Amino acid sequence: MGLTNRKPIKGVKKGDSITTKKLKEHNLLRDSPLTKTVRSWKVESVKISDVSLTKKKKIIAKQKTVIVLTNGKGEKLKRTRTFWIN
Repeated sequence: MGLTNRKPIKGVKKGDSITTKKLKEHNLLRDSPLTKTVRSWKVESVKISDVSLTKKKKIIAKQKTVIVLTNGKGEKLKRTRTFWIN
């Protein structure tokens, strides 16, 4: 799971619901015991920040979007995060 094959999900806002299937289709999550048990996630936060990448000795400025996903309540709260390069 590299940086180049991650596809952004357009129009994601705080409070939206995203399925695990959609995250896997966009190469944002891998198969794991957590993703096999949890089917839907709620977006807790969306953060966009600047990042510098190197490409053949050149430094390229891009934007990175990080989303924090949660599922459950109280002690059963599960949290994961994922990102993509804009």
